[in-house]
Amino acid sequence: MNYELVEIAGKQYPLFFGFNGLRKYCAITGTSLNKLMNLGQDMTLDQALKLVLVGIEEGCRKSGQEFNMTIDELSDKLDTDMSGLTKALEIFGKQMGHNMGTQKATKKKGKRTKEVIVTFDDLEEIAFGELGLTPDEFYMMTPRNFINAQNGHKRLYKQNQQAEWERARWMSCVIINPHLKRGISPGKITTFPWEKKRSTKNQLKYDLERLKKESEFDDRVQEKLKKKNNA
Repeated sequence: MNYELVEIAGKQYPLFFGFNGLRKYCAITGTSLNKLMNLGQDMTLDQALKLVLVGIEEGCRKSGQEFNMTIDELSDKLDTDMSGLTKALEIFGKQMGHNMGTQKATKKKGKRTKEVIVTFDDLEEIAFGELGLTPDEFYMMTPRNFINAQNGHKRLYKQNQQAEWERARWMSCVIINPHLKRGISPGKITTFPWEKKRSTKNQLKYDLERLKKESEFDDRVQEKLKKKNNA
């Protein structure tokens, strides 16, 4: 994701909230990674200024611009244009991949769920071990990029697992069909859970396509059996 521009006191500044910037902010303020997700609920003005300053610093680094602003200078600029702070925090929420201040504690059977503490070490284990990212790639990502990459990886893994099961079903069909008087299609051996969870809107189309494929498969099996018997 590229940096975004925010206008403060008539001048545009590049803004980027990647993991490297968030790491800096956590180190400066002592904020845990978990609390970053809820900064919008109880953020102080000092925290907001430090967050925006880190975002501008990272934006300058990403855009190749020189960064030489202090927190006092940023405060002076915002004195004349507080809308710049609001816009910067909106960009932060966007790049974090969530709506700030909307997360709430949940209860289960009258008890609060136990909070799971997430650290940068946990994220690095996922980034380097599961996703195969390099440190530079990881720390130049925004949380939104990271979440999307992780979700895409999970989806790909799930699709590969489903393909393996369907391949095993097809092989089973190939093995047993020569021993049957009338061959069967893979769909008649078993139906997998993901094949049952199709929407009603697409079910008819899927059923027609499946029947067509099964019919074609049956015809090919019968043709091979006839050739084998006539040989």
